Amino acid sequence: MTGRLRTAAPVIDLVCLALFVLIGRGRHDISDGVGWFVGVLWPLALGWFVVAVATKLYTNPARPWLRLTGTWALGLTLALVVRGIVLGRQPVSTFALVLFAFVALETFGWRLIALFFRRMVPARV
Repeated sequence: MTGRLRTAAPVIDLVCLALFVLIGRGRHDISDGVGWFVGVLWPLALGWFVVAVATKLYTNPARPWLRLTGTWALGLTLALVVRGIVLGRQPVSTFALVLFAFVALETFGWRLIALFFRRMVPARV
């Protein structure tokens, strides 16, 4: 991952998490306001970024796919535990299955697309 993309990666990942929440809101016809959105997003972001710091996802370029896999698996698990403790939500649920699948598709997906374009477009001198 290039320096610029590595700098943007946390923002792109946060957008991925926010997109998950927004799409879920639309699919379930939830009309609550910003408070609902933040209430769903913050445990996801907390779990993701706490583990991302621990795995050095954004700071260590070695073994990026392993770091991403760890962040995805452990970060979302932590998010579900926090969501369960603080918000009283069931950690093992359909929400959890959709969360893991959708966030994997998004976070692995944008990195694969970036890798594809980086390999297809010659580096500038």
